Amino acid sequence: MLTDNGRSELQRTDVPIRIAEKATLRAMEHAQASFKLTRAEIETRVSAELEHIPRGARGSSQNMLRILYNMLKRHSLTLSAIPQTKEEVLREAVNAVREEDPDFTPEYDKDFFEC
Repeated sequence: MLTDNGRSELQRTDVPIRIAEKATLRAMEHAQASFKLTRAEIETRVSAELEHIPRGARGSSQNMLRILYNMLKRHSLTLSAIPQTKEEVLREAVNAVREEDPDFTPEYDKDFFEC
């Protein structure tokens, strides 16, 4: 059990970071900073990926899949430090649709999405 004196000593102690750890942190920061996409680049990428998820009838679960994929992929590319793969986004969207429609069988280009 730490005493108050020992706890304050630990709080004042700087933990040294090794050179390899510093390099890893710098590389991660650089990757995050360099990944920023413009709105047009995001639009192009998401539109191209949506071409591989066919539309369904109005109000269908298939259309909900497209809507969710669009939203989740944009969110991933815009806000995430490390964007999700298209397969991860598709899986997340399918799972969300299946919460409302447990029997949903998604349609998508299986060669494009390697799920």
